[in-house]
Amino acid sequence: MIKILDDKGVSIFVNHKGTDIEVSLNQKRNNCVYACYFHFEDETVTYHYQHHVNFSHQIDLHGSKLLSIRYFIWDKKKDIRTSETLNITKQLELLNTYSLFLDNELSSYLLDKDVENYISTKENIVRGRMLFENNKLKLTSFAAVEWEEWEADPFDNRSWQWALHWFDFNKHLLAFHHETNNDEILVKLKKIISSWIDRYLYNDNTDFEFIWHDHATALRTEQILLLLHYLKKYNPIWMHTNFTFVASLFEILNVLGEKLEEEDFYSRHTNHGLEQVRVLMLLGLILDNKVWVDTSILRLNDELDFSFTSEGVHKENSPGYHQFVFKIFLSIIEEFPSYVLKDLGPKFNDIASKALTYITYILRPDKNLPIIGDTELKPTSDAYRNYFSGTIEYENFLYSLTQGKRGTVPLKNNMVYPKSGYAIFRNNWGNEKDFTDSMHLIFKAGCSSQYHHQQDENNFVLYAFGEDWIIDSGLYNYINKDPIRHYARRRQAHNIPVISNTSYVHTDFNHRVNNWSIYDYSEDNYRPYVSAENTVLQDIRHSRKIAIDSLKSEIKVEDNIICLDDVKRTVIFLLHIPIDKKIEVFDNIIKISSSKSSNVINITLSETPSLIEVKKGMKGNTVHSVVSYIANTHQDSQVIRFIFEDVNNFNLISLIKFSST
Repeated sequence: MIKILDDKGVSIFVNHKGTDIEVSLNQKRNNCVYACYFHFEDETVTYHYQHHVNFSHQIDLHGSKLLSIRYFIWDKKKDIRTSETLNITKQLELLNTYSLFLDNELSSYLLDKDVENYISTKENIVRGRMLFENNKLKLTSFAAVEWEEWEADPFDNRSWQWALHWFDFNKHLLAFHHETNNDEILVKLKKIISSWIDRYLYNDNTDFEFIWHDHATALRTEQILLLLHYLKKYNPIWMHTNFTFVASLFEILNVLGEKLEEEDFYSRHTNHGLEQVRVLMLLGLILDNKVWVDTSILRLNDELDFSFTSEGVHKENSPGYHQFVFKIFLSIIEEFPSYVLKDLGPKFNDIASKALTYITYILRPDKNLPIIGDTELKPTSDAYRNYFSGTIEYENFLYSLTQGKRGTVPLKNNMVYPKSGYAIFRNNWGNEKDFTDSMHLIFKAGCSSQYHHQQDENNFVLYAFGEDWIIDSGLYNYINKDPIRHYARRRQAHNIPVISNTSYVHTDFNHRVNNWSIYDYSEDNYRPYVSAENTVLQDIRHSRKIAIDSLKSEIKVEDNIICLDDVKRTVIFLLHIPIDKKIEVFDNIIKISSSKSSNVINITLSETPSLIEVKKGMKGNTVHSVVSYIANTHQDSQVIRFIFEDVNNFNLISLIKFSST
């Protein structure tokens, strides 16, 4: 029997099948007799006075609706009668949800893989032990820290708080419990989650960001589902004996589901919104809520229509988020039943192969994603085999991923995405022996949406001969008040001109989205080029053409800047260079030498600047040039500043040529 209520000296039990209910007055009194009424929606069943304190009745948990129980105590010696009514509607509804969850085979189909991955990951076991034995939390990529309280911010970092409030610790304690079979670990987890429920679930007076953060709410919902599935699979007895806690989990799922369904809470056309939709559909299927499932399907179709351009490139301005969102859609298509998704699968097929091809080309020769936009310098994984196996797109991806060891070499060296704003050039694909020696240049013309954007119109980066030469700033973190994050998003952090007495039209972001174009390009295998222009800055038109001669190892960058108001301005062209490179300036020629090899690039300018200067790292709160390869870390880099004064119609050709000393 499952205890669903223990209140006012009365315990109420229901059997596992939901067919029998038992009411027990926990203490028998002298000279007293007892009666009990079971109030259903359409009838009342009466048990008259008796000497026993227990009353049993057959019910249909899924059918007839029991609303309340009223019990009576008659002290016959004093002739005093008392009674108490207990409304158990909520408890029975939660028990019904619990019962349906136990019988729902979809929970295994949809949740089992993630649970098994959690409990088999050694790092999760290590972190679970740390939390259970030492009260130390180690969340995502952060260092371990003493557990304090829910609104702590030990790293002054929103990402840590975000991870805490989506219950990242859940998988750690589950893994450690599975390893040790110590139920005290579940008691610890119960205590932590219960404290969150007690403090926040019905608290309308908190303005703490991560209680109802769009993404954290979705992931928290998923973690609770995974916890319930783990208990169902590995410790059903603990579930039964801790029903009050388990019921509170189903209660929070109902609250979270209603929140995720709200239109005003839904972050439409963002990766956060996509995660909200995915989890709402997961929750709807497992709790058999058709409204949630139908809402999710409508939103999913809309998200897919928006998320990628017709060229298959994700619109959130970062290769890292292209990969992330692409994998979310893949997991949805592969894991959710086709009868639920309906025509979403065929619609996804139309862009899927293009999205994979983009990853094939954007991957650097060292098989890392480039740190363009909010992207970390990390390799991708082969999450695409199941869906794409046997296709030429997958074979090309495999060649790029494995650095020529497997797969099929792509026929094209270069790929331009004029609608998405990217040009990706390489001199050759190489083979497994010389794959990393390839020259790889990525050009970005403009942004496709506001999410994860940086001020990087007409920016480019260059990797060649196994190392970086011209670099971007990277992600760093999501704390906009942080001076390094502030720097990383601005024009000063990118390889573009900074122009005096102008700015973006800050009141209209669509002005940035709509005022750039790639108007000419060639994907020739050996002499590709791209031409783009923008008017994103007020009264400024900037055109840039990048042409590559792969046979000569030359790159020509042609810039044209027109001040549309005829006002003369100072224009500073920027090139950010890794700190390990030696920079030498000779009039209008700049020599950049590798410390790792004999490779050198010489940059020859068609015009002589008023000043060429090189700055490094930070000075106080002023950031000259830093790079963040991995989130929450940064290191110094250096920037070459070509300063041209008093110009209003200006052309500059920068010829970049590789050589070996």
